[in-house]
Amino acid sequence: MNTLRSLASATLASLLLAPAASARINVVTLPGRDTVQLTIYNSADLTLVKETRVLTFRKGINKLEFSWANTLID
Repeated sequence: MNTLRSLASATLASLLLAPAASARINVVTLPGRDTVQLTIYNSADLTLVKETRVLTFRKGINKLEFSWANTLID
């Protein structure tokens, strides 16, 4: 009886979590950088990193995420 209850609980949990797991199925690997440019501001203790990549978009709306914003690198 405990095995059946555990199996039912696991099945229910997987069905409830399936939409969240499939929400990001359009993940792609980024192509390599074409160019990288560093601008160092000595007076502000700040460095700007600019890189260029060629991306291929699908027709319609494409969602972009930038995950390195406000990151400090030592």
